[in-house]
Amino acid sequence: MAPAYLLAGVSAAGAAGCGRETDLAGVVCSLGCKIVELPVTYLGLPLHSGAIPKNKVQGLVDKVVARLPAWRGSMMSRGGRLVWIKSVMTAVPIYAMMANGIPTWAREEIEACCRRFLWAGADASVRGKCAVAWPVVARPYEFGGLGVLDLRLMGLALQVRWLWLQRNPADDGRAWTELPLKVAPEVRCLFHASTNFEVGNGQQTLFWKDRWIVGSSVEDIAPALISLVAKRTRSSQSVAVALQGNQWIRELRGGFSVQAISQYLKLWDAVREINLSPSTPDRLLWRWSSDGHFSV
Repeated sequence: MAPAYLLAGVSAAGAAGCGRETDLAGVVCSLGCKIVELPVTYLGLPLHSGAIPKNKVQGLVDKVVARLPAWRGSMMSRGGRLVWIKSVMTAVPIYAMMANGIPTWAREEIEACCRRFLWAGADASVRGKCAVAWPVVARPYEFGGLGVLDLRLMGLALQVRWLWLQRNPADDGRAWTELPLKVAPEVRCLFHASTNFEVGNGQQTLFWKDRWIVGSSVEDIAPALISLVAKRTRSSQSVAVALQGNQWIRELRGGFSVQAISQYLKLWDAVREINLSPSTPDRLLWRWSSDGHFSV
């Protein structure tokens, strides 16, 4: 497998690679920089070939703590501390979560620091001073909260954003979209439940997995057929390929139960109504917004 290169910028005079060091020779020669070893820091974030070490993540937590010192809290009203917390929570953790995400322990430390700053101010102890539970504080105003960012939910939303950018035909052509994305299973479930595809040429829509048949997926219409299709085919076959000469039928392997036959006929009726438009790209739609766009 070809190595992936991580270029830390010519101005930083360093290039690091995930492959053999000799594979970087041409890159180093072209850019006129030297080879550096991972982990490195790039744009303020740690780059690592494996799991990011705890001490690197701790640096992020320390940045948040440094921006919420007790002396500052003693000079502010509670309303002022709330505004300050929102600015810190929006700036520091989100920047890191957009790229790497943060582990649970780091998120909990950041929230504990914010909770202490909000309710206790200059006092090091927050025990007995919390007027409202933190999950309530982190709700939007319209749901009875104080509008402070919920880092756990924001982390999930940012992972959904990566899937959206990867699957959105309008963003096709980004170099990283062919790379496997490491996101939580619950995030993939949320993405698939929240998106529909409006089929044009059928090249960007997955026949077996995406919701493209009047807001439904093949699994919604014919769940008994899914187990008859190879897993690799389910995760890669586009609508355009599947409909060409009814290729999707030839992907069904194994014995058919009475239920599977009934669902096959139902799927056949739904699929034969689909007409592809070769000159029109597919369109990814977010179900929970009026314009079909997803934003964080």
